Amino acid sequence: LSSSSLSVSSQSCMVSLDGFVATVGAWLSWVRDRMVATVALLPCTGPRLTDKEPDYRQPVAYYGICDLKYVASGAKGRRVKLLELGSSATSKFTGAGRIIPETFKQSYRLVKPINRAVLVDNKKVTHDVFINVGFKHLRPKQVCCERSYRADLTDDIMQDLGVREGEEIVLKLVNRSRGAGVLVVRAGADLDTMLQRLLKPPLDLLKGERSE
Repeated sequence: LSSSSLSVSSQSCMVSLDGFVATVGAWLSWVRDRMVATVALLPCTGPRLTDKEPDYRQPVAYYGICDLKYVASGAKGRRVKLLELGSSATSKFTGAGRIIPETFKQSYRLVKPINRAVLVDNKKVTHDVFINVGFKHLRPKQVCCERSYRADLTDDIMQDLGVREGEEIVLKLVNRSRGAGVLVVRAGADLDTMLQRLLKPPLDLLKGERSE
């Protein structure tokens, strides 16, 4: 793990270690039910293009991606969860997703683009900002921890996420996307074993030497 932070989450929970993030819940269900939506792009005013033909597309200041999950069993007004934000510059639009950039180019134009890299690229910052502005109901539960192992780390994660032994937890690096560094483990002994493997690597591995 090259990041200084890690996250943990689930179907309705997520953990971050200044090193990683964790989520609780059915990860396969997340993947199957996941939706990608275009961020509604902050309309703004700006100069018209100087081409001969006027550009009537909607001027916007940002173009990004929302990674959403629909929870059919949730209460009314609580069925959509925002898992992550993404930058259009790094998002891979393949297959059915190709319609997204095509539609954007047809309907919108960037004018005086704003930089939101810190908000978009760091899962802990994303989570904290949503909580601070009153959108807690859109986020899965999340815990952020230092990327350092301790004997009570597993118990703290389970308690903060409100999960029981055997429930699924997702570990994520706070500054990685598109599945990089994502691990799904079960709360309890499996989680503790995985945390030790990740946070207490052999010294020879840290030195870049091949383990015998």
